[in-house]
This record gives sequence, C-alpha cells and structure tokens, in this order.
Amino acid sequence: MRCSSVLPSALLAVLLGGLCLGPARPVSPRGPYARWRTNQILDKAAGLRFPGPDLTRQDIRIVTDVPYGAGERKLDLYLPCHPECPVVVFVHGGSWISEDKALYGRLGEFLAVHGVGAVLVNYRLPPEVNVEGELQDVAGALRWTLENCPTWGGDPRRLFLCGHSAGAHLVATLACNPAFLAAANLAPDVIRGVIAISGVYRIGWNVVWHGTGYVFRGVDRRAVSPLEHTRPGLPAFLVIYAERDDAYKIKQARTFHGRLVEAGAESELYEVPGEDHYGTIIHLGRPNAPQGGRILEFVRQH
Repeated sequence: MRCSSVLPSALLAVLLGGLCLGPARPVSPRGPYARWRTNQILDKAAGLRFPGPDLTRQDIRIVTDVPYGAGERKLDLYLPCHPECPVVVFVHGGSWISEDKALYGRLGEFLAVHGVGAVLVNYRLPPEVNVEGELQDVAGALRWTLENCPTWGGDPRRLFLCGHSAGAHLVATLACNPAFLAAANLAPDVIRGVIAISGVYRIGWNVVWHGTGYVFRGVDRRAVSPLEHTRPGLPAFLVIYAERDDAYKIKQARTFHGRLVEAGAESELYEVPGEDHYGTIIHLGRPNAPQGGRILEFVRQH
C-alpha cells in the first residue's frame, strides 16, 4: 500500500528547506580516524550492515541531511504514513569520536514502517568539540525536532531519545542532568522516554584514560555521568544491554537501572539474548530480533 502522505512531498520539501526526498545516501564517515573506525564496525558486521525484513519503502518518506545547525549538524528523517506519530531521536555511538547517522538507515526504516517517526542525528566530533559540545548538539537536535515535527506528522508530546554505546551515554546524560536541557531552553518534560542501549553511565578514570577518553579531559565528570543524577520525575527509561556485551557495560547498565528505580524513576532493564555490543544495534530490524519489538512496545506504552 502506498503511503498516504502526511504532507505532499513538494510541500514537505519546502518546509524542510528544499531538500530532496529519497533514500539515505551512502555512509560518508567524518575524518580519517572516523573512516577507519567505521570500517572496523562494518567488518564486525560481516556483511550485515542493514539486515532485516524486506520493507516497503514507498510506505515511508525519507529526508536526508536536514540541517539543525552549521557544519556536521544534520539529521535524516524516516517518516511513517499517519499523523501524530511518536518520534524517536536516535544518537549513534562510536566512542564519542566516530561513526555517522547514515550507518543506521535500517533502524530508521524499521521504526517508520512500524508507525514511529525516526530522526537520526549527526553531531560534531573531536577535535572540533569535546563531550559537552556533543551534548549541546544532541540538545539542539531535540529542540529542532520539537519545533518541526508537527509539520511532518510527529507528535511533539511523544518525543523519545534513543542512543547506542556513546550515544546511549549522551541521551541518558541529557535526560538526567537538567543543566544541558536548560542551556538549550528545553523543559525536562519534553522527553517522554529514553532508550539507552549498551551505554556507559558513570564516567570514571577508566573511561577518561581509554584511548578516546580525551573527550572528557577538562570536563566535570560528575556533570556528564547520568548515574549521578538519578531522581524522581525523570522520563521513563528502557535500559538495554547485550548478553555478550563486555562485563563493564553490563555492570553499568544494571547499576544505572538500579539507581533509577531506587530514586523513584520508571525504568526497565532488558538483556538481548545471544548478541554482542554491535549485534544489538546492527540486528535490531530483523524480524526475530527481540530488542526491536521491545523498543516498539516501550514507545507504544508511553
């Protein structure tokens, strides 16, 4: 069935600055290290870059490289057919220094086909910014989505943040520490829910002295540790980790979930059976991937 568009394609293009509609462009990772790191990830995927069921592409609308700021600050939109849909803003990982939204087009398609708008975010990377600059960019992408999603059928009352790995850290920090939302003139209740996948939630010395931990040097580590900011009144959390994630990330997920519950916040902990750190996100759109179904259920419940 062909999509009954929320807005005519031409009008949507005008509203979004005359951008072309069509499939996401090939991955163009940013910078030499980013290219090397992205190739590593694709090698791990072993040819499974965008696995999943055959999706009816005409049932969704795709808009790529929508600017929400200068430079690398761009978004890809995956839009379902019906109006007033919930919207998931997805933030990629990459150890805070690499990767690109274009790696996750299959995730955007999966969400849109199931009636959920998807906004895939590119944010500035080092050496241009440190982690605080990345948080500013994610907040800016959230603000853009809040202000613009009604023009393409998104419901601004049902905005969700989702991130994988370093992206999970960024979205959890944004949701837990109100200072970063306030700096973007956003109220804490703008976020309906958070889906944090295989993230790090306390920035300790083991992270700072990691090969890419320089993004935290000179930064108040407590301010960017969401585990230190759990409290009542936070948005609902779905904390996901892989059965074969490394032990540190599994411990971080369980501890973060426990702190959220102790603080009186709503949180669910979910282990993805049989998957490792990359498989959890790479295989998310597969028909039998339980994490995809759980994410959809979480969004629909909230």
